Amino acid sequence: MPTRADTDALLLYDPSRARSTVNVWVARPSGPEDLAHGKLFLISAIDSAAHVNHEIIDIIQEELRVAFYRPEILTIERRFEEALQAVNRRLHALIADGVNEWVTRCHFLIGVTQGSHLILAPVRSVHAYLLRGTRLHDILGIGDTEAPNPLRIFSQVVGGQVEQNDRLLFCLPSLLDYFSLEKLRRTILDHAPAAAVRSFEQALIDVDPSVSFAALIVRVRSEQELPVSNVPDRPVPAISRTAPQQSMDTLIRTERSTDRIMTPSVWPFIIQGLRRTGRAFRDFTRTTILGRPPKRTLVIDRPPTESPVTPTPRPDARPTLRAIGHTAKRTATATGRVIVMTVRRLGQRWRLRGTPRTPMARVSPITSLQARWGAMTTMQRRIAGVIVVAIILFTAVIARLALPSETNTNTTVAVSAVEAEIARAEAAILFGGESIANEALTKAETDIEKLPTKKKSDRTTIESLRSRITAVRAQLAKRFTLENERTVMSFAADTDLNDARMNVLGNTIITLVTTRNAVLLIDRETGEVRAADPTPDVGQLLRGVVVGQAIVYVTDRPGFVELNPQTGTWRALDSSFPGTKPTIAGLAAYENRLYVLDREGDRVLRFTRGGTSYGTGVNWLKATTDLATASDLAVDGSVYIIFGNDRVDGYFGGRRGTFALAPLDPPLEGASALWTATNASAIYLLDQTDQRVVVFDKDGGLRRQLVHDGWSTIRSFVVDETNKVLYLLDGTRLLTYTLPG
Repeated sequence: MPTRADTDALLLYDPSRARSTVNVWVARPSGPEDLAHGKLFLISAIDSAAHVNHEIIDIIQEELRVAFYRPEILTIERRFEEALQAVNRRLHALIADGVNEWVTRCHFLIGVTQGSHLILAPVRSVHAYLLRGTRLHDILGIGDTEAPNPLRIFSQVVGGQVEQNDRLLFCLPSLLDYFSLEKLRRTILDHAPAAAVRSFEQALIDVDPSVSFAALIVRVRSEQELPVSNVPDRPVPAISRTAPQQSMDTLIRTERSTDRIMTPSVWPFIIQGLRRTGRAFRDFTRTTILGRPPKRTLVIDRPPTESPVTPTPRPDARPTLRAIGHTAKRTATATGRVIVMTVRRLGQRWRLRGTPRTPMARVSPITSLQARWGAMTTMQRRIAGVIVVAIILFTAVIARLALPSETNTNTTVAVSAVEAEIARAEAAILFGGESIANEALTKAETDIEKLPTKKKSDRTTIESLRSRITAVRAQLAKRFTLENERTVMSFAADTDLNDARMNVLGNTIITLVTTRNAVLLIDRETGEVRAADPTPDVGQLLRGVVVGQAIVYVTDRPGFVELNPQTGTWRALDSSFPGTKPTIAGLAAYENRLYVLDREGDRVLRFTRGGTSYGTGVNWLKATTDLATASDLAVDGSVYIIFGNDRVDGYFGGRRGTFALAPLDPPLEGASALWTATNASAIYLLDQTDQRVVVFDKDGGLRRQLVHDGWSTIRSFVVDETNKVLYLLDGTRLLTYTLPG
């Protein structure tokens, strides 16, 4: 019987705190491709948190997807072999370009299932188990601890046959540190893949975030057993340490109920109350005035419907209106009796005063009432009118008092709904759900506009809610006010520091004052300043970067010179800039290479050092890029470039990647300097317009916005991430701050 694989993936990985880079990828082909070519997957782990690891994993996935799903190759074995060869070629090219730190730290498992076929290509320590019947078999055994061959990363292939109802587990060794093989066997045997994954997630969600987990569970089933659905498989989450999300049905119901509460209508309750009051007055008139029995209402029993529908709950005003109706009825009855008794007594007095009573024929109560009204004096009619008006006003007041009660109830519910949205935003921030938090705050702000503002208490409540929203938005913006400010030194007031650049090496802060072509060596503890001005033949210094125990500057000649901060001596370094004279906007170092940003030439020139020479530079970019608005760059294996003061793009292997900065509040407008390093955990950006230093992780996510109330004209900065120190030039003051943990 034809079989297919039912899969689900486990991925617990926090990029900002994990010690390694981990991912699980399952190809999502169309239905016909899945049947014809099989299901391709990749489990990846690299024992470091460098940003370049994500690019390596993305390259492997893309090469596999393109090379494997090729209709012209019929056999699964040949397609798998072609895909491995394509991946090996691409990885070897990266290693030849110097991107090779990951080779000794990588662990991969590429696999494909099609029908009863299973083919695996492991690299180092990734486990694979087959659960057949009730027995668990180790497919790959002990992984190879040696580093893979750089010429052929994927060199080992394992193949076999699977049967219906077989289950497969592919995982990293970290999973075995928390679960025994017996626990894994029973969980996978007793649950479907999705349920087993949820069970493992619940057990591991509180584990130290620096530990990452990745696994893939496969169940081989017949095609008849698979559910018929057009919905694609559940995608593997990028980060699974998040709070449980509400179901979509619950969210929709909550939104509809809130909208209904925010736009209430009391007319149905008013109409119902008037009907009951009318019936009570009718019964009073029939029984007390006309002397007739109350009118009866015929009740028709309706058969129940076949499928009763539960109505959506609404605020129930019936008890309140029923009490109002009963009160009005009793009041009208008592008042009517008083009026009748008063009229009778007045009639008796009139009869005593007049002629003897003559027997009268029976007349209707209305005629009798009209006759009695006509016999009243003017004062008596006024008293009776006042009583009737009082009755009407009393009834109106009671009805009026009932409506604010209902309105207050609706307002309380609406305020609770706004508070719930604010609480949802606060909870989302704790678990990194920034988009959910923004959505909740926007919904809360919209609902606040619908709240009543007539009473002072209503306005006070609205102000309190808006203050909470402002506080949550500030928390969402991740603004952090720096403390522990220390002034290292102050420059003379007439010193032009507009284009000053700073570097830090040990205990020395090296400041380049480009307007004077001067270099100042400043002791960060004592503030002592030593001048290390270059000789006239060096040229104009433009940018500097730390290389080992020296500072290398690029000049306008163009060329490179090296400063030894210990001795204050300079020496020229041989180099050659190809093509036209560059317009240099940035300089960065990575390992033994220098990267120069040539704005006019639309180039990033790479120079490789050999002895005291950097040789001839080559254009590192492999695609045409407009660098006319570029202002600075930083390198950590990837190259990051500022464009137009409001955007940072990331490049890998000479081509633009998917890197993008998260949105900021307020938006980025004055980016002027960029800093990161190979071993740095973050990217630091200086924004001169909003006087802040913004910290991003290496995926572009926002970590913090560092601010200080005393900043007025920040010009340059440098970071010592090892010692958690920020050096910043504000106006003519050189300041230091302790970075938050």
